[in-house]
Amino acid sequence: GALRMLAADNADNQVAIAQAGAIRLLVRLLLDTSQRAREEASAALGNLAFYNSETNRGNQVAIAEAGAVAPLVQLLADPAP
Repeated sequence: GALRMLAADNADNQVAIAQAGAIRLLVRLLLDTSQRAREEASAALGNLAFYNSETNRGNQVAIAEAGAVAPLVQLLADPAP
């Protein structure tokens, strides 16, 4: 939850989080057995991809290149708790 909150509406934090290598780690969490972990990772990635299109274009590309698209689509099929 902390990365999700830090990335919310803050372009500087979004860049710092991405540069620290969090995108690949968050994508790995999309495959975790814990539904909560998958949801938090998804929300954090969403915040990293959103807010300022100029700043986040690189994040959007990095998220896709890290393999997030298929796991994010799979989350759509996850049953609600």
